[in-house]
Amino acid sequence: MGVSIIRPPDPANPEYIVIIRFDNYHNLAKWENSGIQRKWIEKSKDVIEDEPKVAKQTGLEFWFTPIFGNTAPVLEPPRYKMAIVTGAVIFVILNTLLPLIQSITVGVPDLLEAVILVVVLILLMTYVIMPTITSLLRPWLSKKKLF
Repeated sequence: MGVSIIRPPDPANPEYIVIIRFDNYHNLAKWENSGIQRKWIEKSKDVIEDEPKVAKQTGLEFWFTPIFGNTAPVLEPPRYKMAIVTGAVIFVILNTLLPLIQSITVGVPDLLEAVILVVVLILLMTYVIMPTITSLLRPWLSKKKLF
């Protein structure tokens, strides 16, 4: 579905992050077992210092992954915290964005209006809102249980 390369914000920690997205597990497995993937891994050996770290995520975990970090492992928040944050954000967005889109799309068929709302919602959630919210809530999201 696409590739994103995130450059390191700190020159002292020159770790690049490469995110490769797939539409389904079958296509991921096909890529992992392909000759093209092996060629890219072989080409990259001259510019990497260590073995690449690979993480596979599905579903909502993507929204809760820090964009930058040190090389220490990052714990995923518990699913109930991800559900609380996602539900709260969607509730607020739907109650503010839905009336706005409805006022802009007067006369547009309901199905098209729903498609517009879903596309806007997903784009905002993925690129604007969730990165900001997870950054702000990181202390609570990654807080360890006391017992």
